[in-house]
Amino acid sequence: MNPLRVAIVGCGRISDLHYLGYRGREDARLVAVCDTNKAHAKKKAKEWGVEKVYSDYEQVLADKEVDAVELLTPHHLHCPMTVQAAGAGKHISVQKPMALCASEADEMIAAADKAGVVLRVYETFAYYAPAVRARAMIDAGEIGEVRAVRMHISTGTGDTAWKVPLSAWLWRFNEKQCGGGPLVFDHGYHLFSVGYYLGGPV
Repeated sequence: MNPLRVAIVGCGRISDLHYLGYRGREDARLVAVCDTNKAHAKKKAKEWGVEKVYSDYEQVLADKEVDAVELLTPHHLHCPMTVQAAGAGKHISVQKPMALCASEADEMIAAADKAGVVLRVYETFAYYAPAVRARAMIDAGEIGEVRAVRMHISTGTGDTAWKVPLSAWLWRFNEKQCGGGPLVFDHGYHLFSVGYYLGGPV
C-alpha cells in the first residue's frame, strides 16, 4: 500500500502536534509544508525532515505528489481552502472548528462529496481515554440514560502553560476571522464535541 502523501498547510503552534501524528507512520507521510511566512515554513520543514516548502497554497494544490492537505489555518479560511482542495482532488483534514457557520459547513461537505474526496474534521477530545471509557459505560447501560452532560473547566495561565505568541492571538480576537470568542469557538469546540459524543444530539 502506498502511503498517503500529506502537506501541512499552516505552520503555527498547533502544527508541531500534527507532525507527531505522522512521524514514523508507514501509511502516511509528510511531503510538503506551506505557510505564508516562508522562513517559518522552511524552519519547520528542516525540523521535520520535509523536502518541499511552499508559501502559496495554490502551488500545494497543483502538486501532483500531494494526496491530502492538513489545514491548520485561522477559522475563516477553513471553508474556502477546503472547497479549493476538493476542487483540486485532494483529501482534506481541517482543524476544528470546521467552519464559521452551518452554511459554510454544508458547502464544504458538498464540495468534498462532489469531488469524491475525504473530508475530516480534526478532533482529539473524543479519543481521550476517560471520555472513551465513559462512552463505553453509557453504551453498556452501566450508568443509565444520559439526560444531561455537565462540564467544568478552569482557564488561566501557569508556569507550565503552552506559550502562545501574540500573532496566534490576534486573529482569535477578530470575530469575523474566528467566528466567536475563544471559549466557544476554540477550546469550547472540544467541550461541545465531547458533550455530543457522550450524550448524542440535543
